[in-house]
Amino acid sequence: MILNSEEQLKSITMKRLNPKMLFVMAVWIIVYWICLSYLPKFMTFIEIDHKPIASPPWYFILSDLRQSIAAFIGFILSMALLIFYYRKVDFNYIFLLFFSLIGYGNDIGNGISIFINTTNVFNSELATTNWENLIDYLDSSWKSNLFYIYIVLISISYLFILIKIKKNKPNIA
Repeated sequence: MILNSEEQLKSITMKRLNPKMLFVMAVWIIVYWICLSYLPKFMTFIEIDHKPIASPPWYFILSDLRQSIAAFIGFILSMALLIFYYRKVDFNYIFLLFFSLIGYGNDIGNGISIFINTTNVFNSELATTNWENLIDYLDSSWKSNLFYIYIVLISISYLFILIKIKKNKPNIA
């Protein structure tokens, strides 16, 4: 059966506006919003009993640690969503992976940096850090050098998406 260009365009548009796909994207947005907005507030096992002025800057370190743990949980939930709907929904899954890398990547990188530069971070009496003050923390390697690796990962993901779009682009003449 040969479709004319108008029927092809309508078929492609309906495929892109798949209700299951919209459901998966809506669930992803809700998971992202809950994980990064509300989940860090409920992590009471990480005590932030320091003042923002203190040296070392435990207030900021522990706040970022809460945010990174929440981002890691959100990333895991997003990947579970991707795996669960892999066969049930017909859309490009690379988009969900791309959004997850963008949304959670920087916070997860901050958490990795915190775990590398601190010891006993969950025990406030034994915790030590390499950062002596807030300036050292803000100028740490992740925030200055490793952040570029994050940008490269996003760029590579974006290139994969462009290649996938170009390969699936219909030829409507």
